[in-house]
Amino acid sequence: MRSRLPAGSLPEGEEIARFFDCLSTDSDFAATDTVRYVGGMVRDLILGLPISDIDCATAHPPEEVERRLKRADFRVIPTGIAHGTWTVLVGEHQVEITSLRRDVTTDGRRATVAFTCDWEEDARRRDFTINALSADYSGRVYDYTSGLEDLRAKRLRFIGDAHQRIREDALRLLRFFRFFARFSSGSPDEDALHACISLRRTLKGLSRERIRDELLKLLATDTPEQAIQLMDHHEILEGVYPEFRLDGRFPKLLAAERITGKPDAIRRLFTLFPSGFWTNMASTTKRLRISREEARRLCAIDAHLRQVSDEETRAEFTGHTQRFLYRWGETVVMDVAHLLSLMPEDLATVTKATRGWAGLRDTERPQFPLSGDDLVKAGVSKGKAVGEVKRELESLWVKSDFTLDQQSLLSMIKR
Repeated sequence: MRSRLPAGSLPEGEEIARFFDCLSTDSDFAATDTVRYVGGMVRDLILGLPISDIDCATAHPPEEVERRLKRADFRVIPTGIAHGTWTVLVGEHQVEITSLRRDVTTDGRRATVAFTCDWEEDARRRDFTINALSADYSGRVYDYTSGLEDLRAKRLRFIGDAHQRIREDALRLLRFFRFFARFSSGSPDEDALHACISLRRTLKGLSRERIRDELLKLLATDTPEQAIQLMDHHEILEGVYPEFRLDGRFPKLLAAERITGKPDAIRRLFTLFPSGFWTNMASTTKRLRISREEARRLCAIDAHLRQVSDEETRAEFTGHTQRFLYRWGETVVMDVAHLLSLMPEDLATVTKATRGWAGLRDTERPQFPLSGDDLVKAGVSKGKAVGEVKRELESLWVKSDFTLDQQSLLSMIKR
């Protein structure tokens, strides 16, 4: 594994250079010991993955960071000042910079920290070895925990004692399974898995919001199967969500998604709970702490799957997908097409439906060629009759697969 970041992978530009310069000059530290890129950003750049966040750390205490950046006319926002974190607008980039720190006390949810100028001490307080890497402005990588070796081996390990790391922050238990799904292959680290199993009850001390966020991030990974299976086998989520069930639906959905190349965390979440769980939006929102929009979508999935549960409607759906695209909208049709894989039929049914949707997703929604005014001009009495006739004609138009034109529809009014 390289000890330098790939050339050209780091953010570039005059503002980035000026940002590093103002934190490096006139310092008691060597320039490379003053400010570095840190954490997941460095890990992803080494692996050639795209980055969405720019995270930095500095040996300067928070008040010195603020003084230097404001003196250089950077906009500084105190987004996590209790833990020494500032968000800085650097040209077109948004950079999060945190002073090096060590944990003084932890209670499984939050930590009291003290600031330090020791890069290794800061690295060893982090969760996993692959997340403890740092890199200076030139791209040189610093590794205090054998993270590079673990990246090479596709192995996920806690830094130091796994039990202690989880006791410091119980969310790390769920993060282990998410990062295992993204970056590991083969069997999980034995010490790490044993710690997760023995401390699984600590999840009850976390807010439902934090648990929801981690679960959805895990479900959004390309290959969540093994991680979810481990969590189910060792009853990791059972204490938090008693309704949690892993059955044949989850792997069948993943197989359907691989056909279409359309993975989706919310759709996957649907299969991890009994179908009756999604009938009540208010209950769903309260239990999982998901957004009303997410709960509405999950309840819609449940309701529309029931509509295609009979053979006749299901045959219409697979054979005339565009009709349902018009009636239900793109998101619902995509969800139902994928989740037909939960029905008793083989994968051929869902393959036909999802491929049918894939061919339509870039088409515009058909526009019904008649307005209320058109119907009045054609002799329909104003009032309720206009709506009734319009709905009847629109139904015929949809059943024709949108082939009936305006004149053909108008000619049907008397009939």
